[in-house]
Amino acid sequence: MSAEQKKIIRKSILESRSQLNPQERRVSELRILEQFERLDLITPYNTFLVYSSFGHEINTWPIIDYLYHHNKTVVFPKVNLTHKALALFVVKHKGFLTTGLWDILEPNEDVCDLISIKDIDFILVPGLAYDKEGYRIGYGGGYYDKLLGQQDCNAYTLSIAFDIQRVERIPFEPFDRPIHSLITEKKIYYFNHPSHG
Repeated sequence: MSAEQKKIIRKSILESRSQLNPQERRVSELRILEQFERLDLITPYNTFLVYSSFGHEINTWPIIDYLYHHNKTVVFPKVNLTHKALALFVVKHKGFLTTGLWDILEPNEDVCDLISIKDIDFILVPGLAYDKEGYRIGYGGGYYDKLLGQQDCNAYTLSIAFDIQRVERIPFEPFDRPIHSLITEKKIYYFNHPSHG
């Protein structure tokens, strides 16, 4: 897929998502949280990589609070601009987060411990658009593509999105890794790929 095609999809989804009215958003976010809880992901997994939502993204904090409440190990990413990569830190308390790049909350390195991707068993993956095979388009930085493509990454991958963020097809590169499942306000979508193991 050309960079121009991706740009068109990003623009379209960003516009659609920003036009959702606040009441509609709240109802959809509540349904997504309910479906997340119904999946009972707290039983099979212990170490969760999450992200702090910003802009018109679905609010991730109800899910994060749910994980803290159930005493799960919660990990947040920190952008390393030099290496164009994400460094991962265990965040034991929300007070250990600080406003970072692009005004997104990220770990305070002074009070948080680094953790390796091989020790993560669940990743909440951000994205803008998703297709029927579980392939996604992010914001264009490639940070999560790089993270999910690491050989040591064996985590279960799940995204949350509004149903309007689903598209028919996203052409992908051989190195792209589809997610395992997607929760929208309408349903839970599961994607089966041999490469997932």
